[in-house]
Amino acid sequence: MNLNWQFLKWMSVFIVGAIFVVSTENLSGRVTDAAGPSVYAALKTLRSPDASHGFAVDNTGPGGRTYTKPTNIGLDLLSTLAAVERGQEDPFHAREHVRRVAAGLGKLRTHKGLFPEYIKLSTDGAFADTENGRMRVSSIDSAWLHFALSVAESYYRKTDPLLSRRLGDMVRTADYTVFVRDGNTRFRHGMTLSSEDDVVLEEWPFNYDNKNSEARLLIVFLTAIGKVPETVWREMTYSYTRAAGLPVAEGWAMSAFVELAANAYFDESRLAARTLGRSHANYVAASQRIAAERGYKIFGWAPCYSPEDQYKEYGLHNPEVATPYAAALLTTVDAPGASQNFYKLVQSLASPAGPAPFPDAVDPRTGQVLNRRALSLDQNLLYHALAKDTLRDLVSRTEWAREAARLISRVDEWHRPLPN
Repeated sequence: MNLNWQFLKWMSVFIVGAIFVVSTENLSGRVTDAAGPSVYAALKTLRSPDASHGFAVDNTGPGGRTYTKPTNIGLDLLSTLAAVERGQEDPFHAREHVRRVAAGLGKLRTHKGLFPEYIKLSTDGAFADTENGRMRVSSIDSAWLHFALSVAESYYRKTDPLLSRRLGDMVRTADYTVFVRDGNTRFRHGMTLSSEDDVVLEEWPFNYDNKNSEARLLIVFLTAIGKVPETVWREMTYSYTRAAGLPVAEGWAMSAFVELAANAYFDESRLAARTLGRSHANYVAASQRIAAERGYKIFGWAPCYSPEDQYKEYGLHNPEVATPYAAALLTTVDAPGASQNFYKLVQSLASPAGPAPFPDAVDPRTGQVLNRRALSLDQNLLYHALAKDTLRDLVSRTEWAREAARLISRVDEWHRPLPN
């Protein structure tokens, strides 16, 4: 039976053994703690069986295990470290996995230390995708992996100095100035290179210029380690719109991904309470209002695969399809209803035998599965949301964490507070 149908067994164990004993009025923390071990076990099924690298694959759909992206590899590394800290992974097995990943990355073709956007996975190993003589380099995809490598470098500094240095060297060699534009005020999405000589064939036309985006965490990280000038972070905009009658930060598709992904690694509500914090709380409240107005059973919207098996953007302005990782991201905010919503989502999902990832798309009206395809990105973000306290602690141990926290706190100084 396909792994995608093996969802009920572990989920039913999780529900019966850990959740039903908890009243819906007192679910905060317990729901997410109970889910973590099964979610991590499912994540391990998304790793390539190739012992030479063990990279996380991209997804469980047709062809989804034949390639990956740097983001997937980085998020999987972070999940591995968090699982060790939470007693869900053996430290020896985790270190061996990290070593394999580091060895695989060391063999990859890069551009000035930057990882290719697409990585082919085959029985012969992992290789940069250079189809048609071109290699794409995505600034943010590469940054996700360097972010994870830096956290792992810090984690193994005392227990395995050689591994730590190997991980850190990959961060130190990366040159992100190639993406900085417009007088050190803009950060480019990426570029396409000639696979023969690394000549830039095309600069991608857009910049990351909005703090309420996936780039928020990565620009802060790159600035904190000295890879990007602070002017890029300062000049990124942060404006408000209204959703369900509440002021929230404006972002692409108004998804939980852009609003809350960074909150799994830093307590943004504490660091920038008048801007990020208020927006996060209002975002959860707006999600609840929209769900109530539409008669939805569950809520949580972010990019995912649609019922038609097309990758689509969902959010507050397009809440037709819910996705489990968005519901989990909502629990990173200390707001009423988020954990109860995740609990109801878990209850609604049916299930067979052995660890398998959450389905990517769910009907918010009924909780029924709309698409069983699973993405490494979404599954890892779900786990990180459940393990946010652990991830925040891991990040806090890095040498750059204090500077990153300072940069996040500047959002309250640079931008007007969220209106009441």
